[in-house]
Amino acid sequence: MRQYLELGDSPNTAVEFDHKAENGYVIHVYDVIKQVNQTEHSITRGWFLVTLEPENIKVLK
Repeated sequence: MRQYLELGDSPNTAVEFDHKAENGYVIHVYDVIKQVNQTEHSITRGWFLVTLEPENIKVLK
């Protein structure tokens, strides 16, 4: 996913397995933002369905 989205090694961006779907895996990609007062919140970049056969990545809405 990092290569597909051209994220590089950004430590503030998380690529997380969410659950197994009938036809692949659902992946959640989000940024973690630290506030001045040290609280954190996340901003979703997107949800993706990854299938292995055939290898494919689909953006979920």
